Amino acid sequence: MNENSTKLKLSEDRLNPKAIVTGVMTAANVLQVTSTEENIYRFAAKTLAGQLPVLVTLVTKEGNVKLTTNCEKMVIGAMLMKDIKQSLES
Repeated sequence: MNENSTKLKLSEDRLNPKAIVTGVMTAANVLQVTSTEENIYRFAAKTLAGQLPVLVTLVTKEGNVKLTTNCEKMVIGAMLMKDIKQSLES
């Protein structure tokens, strides 16, 4: 799997769990995976054409967010990361 990562700086009103989940689901058709840790958000999906797994992870820490996407297709992972980043920052 190819991995793409980036760091985001979000405002206080965008750091709550509802805003993060809404931002990700606005940008991508993914399903939230339950996490036992409160500062980690995980999402999973499959691509339509190839049925390849897609994983998205967001880790929040002290006002910063690390966004990581994993996908077999490098282009899909990079585009997904860009779209989610844009959705969360706007």
